[in-house]
Amino acid sequence: LLSYGLSYLQAVLTVDLSQRSPVEEENKVDLSNASTSDLLSMAKHSLDKDNLARTIQYMTLLKGEPSRVVEDWLAEARLTMETRQAAQALLTHALVEGVDSL
Repeated sequence: LLSYGLSYLQAVLTVDLSQRSPVEEENKVDLSNASTSDLLSMAKHSLDKDNLARTIQYMTLLKGEPSRVVEDWLAEARLTMETRQAAQALLTHALVEGVDSL
């Protein structure tokens, strides 16, 4: 019960920094020491920039209860990525076939 109370307090006191990039250089971030809120902030920023692959990478790094909560979302996001890749492959194949027929 205490952990829920502390979690609620943290949520109330957390400042929404979604208007700016969470990091200037993503390559310089040590993800092994990133907190859950850091990972979620970076994932949200990546999703806002339409970078679903990077978002999936950040969400996969979550541990414990947050990881369990996002399992279904991650499964759907991976299916979306697979569908996009398959559609892109079909479009490329159709384009090549169309060029070959000329």
